[in-house]
Amino acid sequence: MSLTFLSLNIEADRHLDLVRAYLEKNEPDVVCLQEIFRIHAEQFAKKLGYHMVFAPHVIFSQAGGEFPPLGEWGIAIMTKLRVQKTDTTYYGAEGDVIPDRLNAATPHPRALLTAEIEHDGKMFLFATTHFTWAMPRAADQMQHADMLALQAVLDKLPDFVLAGDFNAPRNTELFRRFSELYRSHVPLDVETTIDQLLHRAAPLELVVDHLFSKGDYIVTDVNVVCGLSDHCAITANIDKLS
Repeated sequence: MSLTFLSLNIEADRHLDLVRAYLEKNEPDVVCLQEIFRIHAEQFAKKLGYHMVFAPHVIFSQAGGEFPPLGEWGIAIMTKLRVQKTDTTYYGAEGDVIPDRLNAATPHPRALLTAEIEHDGKMFLFATTHFTWAMPRAADQMQHADMLALQAVLDKLPDFVLAGDFNAPRNTELFRRFSELYRSHVPLDVETTIDQLLHRAAPLELVVDHLFSKGDYIVTDVNVVCGLSDHCAITANIDKLS
């Protein structure tokens, strides 16, 4: 039996009620979240009965920044299934020192967060990331370096499902490289994963949120769900041959 999956950039604390209501109603088996504060991931997990793992990118501790000073902000994986193993690997700047602000001009830690999950007698490896910002069209020098570093991490993994906000539209080097190595599952007729009502820079027709797989995963019923955050969610049913 396939499991249900969702990946979403939730834009910190700006759409919590919308995200919580969707999770309560649909109860996806595996949830990958980007731009989430640890305290909110913990609240979701406690209220909705999920196991949760988290990797910080920034620790917001000062008022007046892009997001409020609510502490660790990064990526999370949540699931109601049995978790066998989790891991966090930083592939951008080192993760030993987590900064207290976002600065697009300088590197800051970017993590690949993984969770090995048991379902229906099979082992699934899920990975999520929030990749380096480089907009609006082409990958810049910093994004190119992080792409090579992320690829080196992924090369060490067995088969996996990888989802997240890659800040990489389909015409960029990053997307082309990943789609050559892994199967891309966001339908080609999807023109954007930016929410046209909730994103501050909309209208934008950019598919920057992606869902990839490597190996014998069966990914079906892939949909883009808007109205939850400034990005749209990617949902899918996922199974394995063995």
